[in-house]
Amino acid sequence: TDGDGKADVRRVVLGGFGNGDSHQTINSFVWSPGGELYFCHGDGCESRVETPWGASSLFNAGFYRFRPRRLQLRPFLGGHMGPGNPWGIGFDRWGQVFSIDGAGGVNWLSPGLVSTSHVRRIQEIGEPGGYCGMDYLDGHGLPESLRGSFVIGDFKANRVKRFSVKPEGAGYKLEWKEPLLHSQHRNFRPVDVKVGPDGAVYVVDWYNSIIDHGEVDFYHPQRDKSHGRIWRVTAKGRPVHDWQPLSGEPPTRLLEHLRSRERWALRQATRLLAEMHVETLMPALETWIENLDPNDPQYEQLLLRAIGLYESHEVVAPELLDKLVHASDPRGRAYAARVVGNWGERLAEPLALLEQLVNDPNGRVRLEAVVACSYIRRPRAIEIAAMAIDNPRDPHI
Repeated sequence: TDGDGKADVRRVVLGGFGNGDSHQTINSFVWSPGGELYFCHGDGCESRVETPWGASSLFNAGFYRFRPRRLQLRPFLGGHMGPGNPWGIGFDRWGQVFSIDGAGGVNWLSPGLVSTSHVRRIQEIGEPGGYCGMDYLDGHGLPESLRGSFVIGDFKANRVKRFSVKPEGAGYKLEWKEPLLHSQHRNFRPVDVKVGPDGAVYVVDWYNSIIDHGEVDFYHPQRDKSHGRIWRVTAKGRPVHDWQPLSGEPPTRLLEHLRSRERWALRQATRLLAEMHVETLMPALETWIENLDPNDPQYEQLLLRAIGLYESHEVVAPELLDKLVHASDPRGRAYAARVVGNWGERLAEPLALLEQLVNDPNGRVRLEAVVACSYIRRPRAIEIAAMAIDNPRDPHI
């Protein structure tokens, strides 16, 4: 409140998260394009969280997605359906969500968003490692060869790994790229990686020779509890981004940052717009959408970012959703299906939209439509989801 960068007001929003295992407590908080707060939940903890919608429970590894304006907390992939010790979540440019595991591999999480209690593990798309902390690389401060890939900490192997994903059926195929960093020093333990406001990559180095939580005595003298480092990685010969604070800018200026390729500017502008008073934002947002050029190569991606703001404010926008349902890019239609599931009963005909999407020629759109059907509490939703068997399927579907 006084501008010194330190919190002056604190409020407990939710309570009841498990802390039975200190290295598996809730972690890796990240905002989705639609204003949901995603975070990880480790295997050694049990959480029973009271919400206005009832108790939200996870009794082992899984994930949570939280809608702050509705105080709605949804667990997913509990019951050993997904990673066993997740320590990182990341979104690509089209809202597809991926996770990494401290004792497992890399997962594409989007199929795991289906609302179910049936235990079926989602498949890994990347080999196991000691993964912790991830981000999506983008922006002019980075070489073109790095943009569009995910960067993750691999603390067991003393390196910062990097991967990209390519479509494969309804899902993705992972391709490992040249690591961003690799050290021969065994104390180098990267546990978080983030792109900063200047476009540089920042690496949190836990710096510890002992990483075991049970195999080595807790009072072993080599357990280092006082040292740690942060590395700042820039590209040689390439200037970093001359960033400016966004706080205090009017909505018209913030909305223009939705076009940005600078990851930090895009994220922060989106958050400031999501936290803005709805009466202040909506007139500017409507005008901004009206002025978008359908011939702009970014057009459908900008529609996705705009509908994410409506989701953040819990304002249903059927006309905008219809544009995304009929997007030429299947990645836009896939995200539209997810929005239909999130808005559910607040739409006049959600099942009519999902019937169209579950028969889409693209597999990922069909998968997202099946997932969305699980959030529509009507018998007809089961029939529409079952239409997926009339189309080509793969292990993800």
